[in-house]
Amino acid sequence: MSTYRPKDKNGNYRSPFFLYDFKIKPKGSKRSERFHGSTGQRTKKAADRVEAKLRELAALGQLNCTMTVNEACEKYWSQKLIHSRSADDQATILETLKEMFGADTQLITIDPDAISSAAEHFSRTRIRRFNRRTGEVESTKHYPTPSSVNRMIIEPMRRLLRRAKRVWGLPIDLEQFSWGDLLYEEPAERVRELGVEEELRMWAHLREDYAPLIEIYLISGRRRSDWIGLKKSKVDRTAGSATFPTRKRKETGEITVDLTDRELQIVREEWEKAPDCEYVFTYCVKQGAEKGERKPITKDGLRRVTGILFKRAGIENFRRHDFRHTFASRAGRASGGDPFVLMKGMDHQDLSSTARYRHVLESEVKKMRSAVTVSRTYPENVIRVDFDSDQKHQQNQAKKSKSE
Repeated sequence: MSTYRPKDKNGNYRSPFFLYDFKIKPKGSKRSERFHGSTGQRTKKAADRVEAKLRELAALGQLNCTMTVNEACEKYWSQKLIHSRSADDQATILETLKEMFGADTQLITIDPDAISSAAEHFSRTRIRRFNRRTGEVESTKHYPTPSSVNRMIIEPMRRLLRRAKRVWGLPIDLEQFSWGDLLYEEPAERVRELGVEEELRMWAHLREDYAPLIEIYLISGRRRSDWIGLKKSKVDRTAGSATFPTRKRKETGEITVDLTDRELQIVREEWEKAPDCEYVFTYCVKQGAEKGERKPITKDGLRRVTGILFKRAGIENFRRHDFRHTFASRAGRASGGDPFVLMKGMDHQDLSSTARYRHVLESEVKKMRSAVTVSRTYPENVIRVDFDSDQKHQQNQAKKSKSE
């Protein structure tokens, strides 16, 4: 086998993946051709298996019709993802696929073992975040969760391979993949709602300039990206409405939502705090040359502020997305448990999505059980049957019939 890992002049490996390089005479060709590239494998044994498959395809003249992971990602991006509502997140996922599988790896060589290896490697890679103080991307102490492995590696590669087979016509054997076995087991759905005592501590420790955003996030049920990215051009203060991008899978464009009185009040107050800013929600810079100025609130800024907040307020096992869970539980109780009203309020496409957010508290279970009663006395207008007399009467009738 001709698989190898290239080294630089100092003897250090230049890539975590083994490469292949061989010559073979394809079917129908008059002379041998050179085939080389990445196997996308980190072990020699796995790389040799990939090369053997490549040699077989090359001999049949099918290797030239394939594409690399990088080419497939770029094509998938330009054809389908660039205009999607989650384009930024999808771009991050595609870059992760290139890193984990190898940008130069032939897409046709990816098999269940390659996906399993990439998922394992990703799960052992520390999460990286941008450090605004140093201006560099740094590794944190945290590792991806099983859910992240599924969303970032396994499911995206599944979609990419299916498109390559069904749309681009690549000779990929989709039957070899047992996706249920490849997916990581995820923990049960979290049931987390902000308690009353926790909420009081939260307001006491929350930065004043972030409080309006947290409040409107908590009382509206909309995703935090809707409020963080809300531009003033999307708000009609006279009509009391705001326009947001639709989040439903089968819809595109925008939707207009009527704001409640409190939501409109918050928007108007935040608008006036930074009249020249194009965004509604801003924060006050605490230090540096721009101290005292107001800047748009960002996702990273909200993440840092709430991370500090939860620690100082003693709110454990709580995520920013749990504010939306809290809204769902409170709104569900306020609406009398009507699932369709809650589904509309959370901008969901179907009830199955809403069901994940509608938490049932023990107090609700107790209230339901208290409503269930039994009847141990007869109403006055109901004639009570004497079961013992009735049974004796039936026995006498049976004896009489027998004697006759």
